Amino acid sequence: MKRVWVDADACPVKFEIIEICRRFYHTPRFVSCQPIKAIAEHPSVELVMVDEGSDAVDDLLVESSAQGDVVVTTDLLLSQRLLEKGVRVVNFAGEALDADAVAEGLARRRFRAMVKENGQELKARQEKSKSIFKNRFHNLLDQTLS
Repeated sequence: MKRVWVDADACPVKFEIIEICRRFYHTPRFVSCQPIKAIAEHPSVELVMVDEGSDAVDDLLVESSAQGDVVVTTDLLLSQRLLEKGVRVVNFAGEALDADAVAEGLARRRFRAMVKENGQELKARQEKSKSIFKNRFHNLLDQTLS
């Protein structure tokens, strides 16, 4: 059975994950380096605490997940490591990440850093509403687990 892992420290879709996992009889594992009050007492989740450290959460997710599992994160470098193991990666905006999407995201990050180093500014992207992202996330995770 696939397991669902969550890079939980900055996850804005915790309750959506819990709701979807409950429908599919999965117990999501939220990995964090700090307590998360909102879900700590929730009966259908597992909260995995790690020591604070720059990559403690990432390392546990990579070590504990297996091919076919799903990890929810927006961390591109973590996503790259997970994809190499055959783990499915979904970001908080409801996008399934693959090697090409991660490479593109990393290239965009490098480009923005280079532009900033040169003292220039990029025009900000127009933000979509949180409800659009949450809907898209909900639909993608639902499809991924079914």
